Parts: sequence; structure tokens; C-alpha cells
Amino acid sequence: MNTTPQKKATAGERKAAFAALYRVLKTSLYRGRTMDSLSSAEFQQVVDQANEALDVLARAIHGAPKGWQYAHLCDVCCLRYAEHFAREAGNELSTWCCTPCYQHLKAEGKLKEAPHE
Repeated sequence: MNTTPQKKATAGERKAAFAALYRVLKTSLYRGRTMDSLSSAEFQQVVDQANEALDVLARAIHGAPKGWQYAHLCDVCCLRYAEHFAREAGNELSTWCCTPCYQHLKAEGKLKEAPHE
């Protein structure tokens, strides 16, 4: 079988592919944790192993987070480490955000105003 070799993916393409995988797995894992029918010890072990694997891959692709960054990728784009904990209007849970996504949410008026701001 004769196949044409694929060109090597660029750093941006690798990050975008990882972001897609990260988003799917994190969402699936979060939903699995909240479902009573999936609370077995075996499932919890798989969840923990998958989270560990994602953290290892994030560090391999993005490097270690800097001192001001959280060790968690941005929930909005999954392309950079989070630097903000955004309280979005209409959402119960806060969102981990990188600076560009935080500024975008703020510009769109999607953030809850904190009492001290």
C-alpha cells in the first residue's frame, strides 16, 4: 500500500486538536461524575486517570503554567492556561478563563459584577 506522507502538524494545529479532545473529555468526565448511575469505584478510577492524562498532555503541549496562571486550561477556548475565574451572568458555576477570553466576555457584558468592583 502506497500512502502519501502527511505534513507535520504545526504547533497551532496540535494545540487546536488537543483543545478539541480536551473539551470533549472534560465535558464527558464532568457529566459522568454528576450521574448517580456512574459512581462506581471503577468509573471514578477511570475519571481520575483520564484527568491525570489530560494534565500531563496539557503540560507537554503548553509547558508548565507560569506563576500567575492556574494549572487548568481556559474553559472557553482550551488553548491557554486560565488566568481568571470569571463569574458569568446566568451560570451557576464560574468559568476558568485566559486573559483574551476574559476580556472578550467582559466586553460582551457577560460577566456578573462583583460587589467590590
